[in-house]
Amino acid sequence: MVVLSALLVGVVYLPSLDAPPFFDDFDSLLENPTIRSLNPAVCLRPPNDSSMTGRPLVNATFAIQYAIHGLWVWPYHAVNFLLHLACGWILFGIVRRTLRFLESGHDGRDLLIAGGVSLLWLAHPLNSEAVIYITQRTELMAAFFLFLTLYAAIRAWEDAGSVGWTWTAIAACCLGMASKEIMVAAPLLIWLYDRTFVSGGFVAALRRSKLLYGGIFASWVLLVLVVLSGHRQSSTGFSHGITWWQYLATESRILLWYLRLSFWPEPLTIIYPNHIARSLAGVWPYLAAMSALFALTVVLIWKKSPAGFVGAVFFFILAPTSSVLPIMSEIAAERRMYIPLAGIAALVVAGGYRILERKQASCAKAASCGRSLLVGVSVFLVLLIAVLAVASERRARVYDTDLALWEDAVRKSPTSGTALQNLAATYGGLQRYDDALQYLHKALEMAPRDWRIFRSLTTTWIELGDLNKASITAQAAFELKPNDYETHWLLGEVAVNRKQYSQAIAHYRDALRINPKSAKVLNSLGAALFAQTLGGATPKFAASPAATQPNVQIEEAISYYQQALAIMPDMAGAHNNLGTALAVEGKLAEAREHFKRTLEINPSFADAHLGLGSLLAIEGDLGNAVGHFRQAVHYKPHLFAGYVLLGDAYLQLGRTAAAADAYRSALNEEPDNAIVHDKYGGALAVLNQFDEAIIHFEKALELDHTLQVTAQKLELARKLRDRRAAATQPTSHPAEKSAP
Repeated sequence: MVVLSALLVGVVYLPSLDAPPFFDDFDSLLENPTIRSLNPAVCLRPPNDSSMTGRPLVNATFAIQYAIHGLWVWPYHAVNFLLHLACGWILFGIVRRTLRFLESGHDGRDLLIAGGVSLLWLAHPLNSEAVIYITQRTELMAAFFLFLTLYAAIRAWEDAGSVGWTWTAIAACCLGMASKEIMVAAPLLIWLYDRTFVSGGFVAALRRSKLLYGGIFASWVLLVLVVLSGHRQSSTGFSHGITWWQYLATESRILLWYLRLSFWPEPLTIIYPNHIARSLAGVWPYLAAMSALFALTVVLIWKKSPAGFVGAVFFFILAPTSSVLPIMSEIAAERRMYIPLAGIAALVVAGGYRILERKQASCAKAASCGRSLLVGVSVFLVLLIAVLAVASERRARVYDTDLALWEDAVRKSPTSGTALQNLAATYGGLQRYDDALQYLHKALEMAPRDWRIFRSLTTTWIELGDLNKASITAQAAFELKPNDYETHWLLGEVAVNRKQYSQAIAHYRDALRINPKSAKVLNSLGAALFAQTLGGATPKFAASPAATQPNVQIEEAISYYQQALAIMPDMAGAHNNLGTALAVEGKLAEAREHFKRTLEINPSFADAHLGLGSLLAIEGDLGNAVGHFRQAVHYKPHLFAGYVLLGDAYLQLGRTAAAADAYRSALNEEPDNAIVHDKYGGALAVLNQFDEAIIHFEKALELDHTLQVTAQKLELARKLRDRRAAATQPTSHPAEKSAP
């Protein structure tokens, strides 16, 4: 069983080890300052309004992994896969021992049924989101500790109250409470299991296992403390314009959808539209069906039926997210079925076997029929598990790239504003801005008051250079969310692109007052202060600290970069900005380390290639400098400064033709730059292309008549052109003049 399940999980999920982080992964990993420290006071206090809020133990596991391998993504996936596998192993043990309580565990049936349940559950594609989506380790750990609590309790009951197993159950229950809020149901489910399969009564169960129940019910105190340690007001509660009965009516339809996906897992998607039932008119059939199913569960529980326990698992686990407390960030999520699906798998496999067994009871040759039944069920389960494994592997492929994931989400949930917005952001990252705008406008039709869409529109318009539209959308985001630090940051981004540095600094400081721990804002504030100091000009690196006087504003910018890196040590932009500021102050050795660190984090960071190349040029290593300048313009084809510095380096190496090509590319980006016209003219003159050189010298003087050296170059180029023209003039012979 151990080998089979490991092979199954490996075949299905190992190809997804390199799946990129997405959605809440940025919040829980990339932008989570509390996982940058192993200090319990830090890593056990995740940020408010985040996917880790109220889940300190999961946050601590991320902190441990970050300390070992940073943000290298595949080990995070590997831990998730191992947790899924471990849950399958514990589920096997639970089902097998439950069958023994029911006196059905003999002649190999317990191994067949328990193995079938475990492998079917491990292979089911409905679980793929919980396993591949790194942040949903919360779901995996809650399931692991719930299953472990139940398994340890079963072993304690089997061993007549074994103290070791009892304390294992209590410890597992407490750890689960620190992993996710759905563990609130664990003590009740353990009690119900005991009454259904072991003790026969609720009171008898309590009397028999006083220490066990005292411990697991006391774990609720821990859960209360964990919940009170942070808040998630932005996504949970009644402040979003929805009543409890509207949410309950909406979730009745979704609960039936979950059941349907359990038996026919198609279509699966990472996001579902947030369509709220504002009246009972369209949802009363779903509400009636779910009410009937709940009533049936109550009856089955009263009758001590195993099916009643499965129904209780379904309703108890889903109650925190699918009853009366609105979870407006996601009204539906496939991962919520991770634990309930285990109960459904057990009910289907064990119940199906029981039905077939009863039909075989009338068989004349009981032993032969029993063996045939075992073989037949085994073959059927193998085929079913194989089909589910193939479906899971295909589903897992969708997670390979952001583009594949969000294109799939939009195809299956075309009215989801969140799916449209994320697809637009993916297109923006690929510089497909027209596609990004198309989907952002569609998203705005679906959710006209979603400030995040206006945020994405703002960043897209900034990339396209339309700062007027960027200003309008940033202001719209601010009006919708005036007390959010990101809307202040957006206004700062627009201002800094307009070179209105004082306004940008004011907006960034407002954002920082709201969220003083935002690495993004700290980095942006430092960049705005630095740019204001230089007046928006290109930074010029000093050869040594003695060559420049420390600037108070640059020092302040450096302090903000350092604060940002203290929060997010792998923030490439902050490393690059810090390297640039240090280089301007002449601290070249320190600057080099930050540029190198930037490129370790992001090898395609063009500005870091530019900065490192500039340092190498100062040191006289022109060959390697050229390599970095070429990388800079490769990754950022419109980088004006990159072409200029590349041309300068080529010129010093004596590669004049290559220098001329680089200067020509620079002029394509900034046609009215007098200095580059002068440089280009000089390179052309060296190549004896005097007519073109004269044109560029004249253009340089037209743009800036104070360039006296350029005037001298122009005069010299004219003389050299005339001299060459005279030298090539044909000479007349006397004989030719006297000819008739």
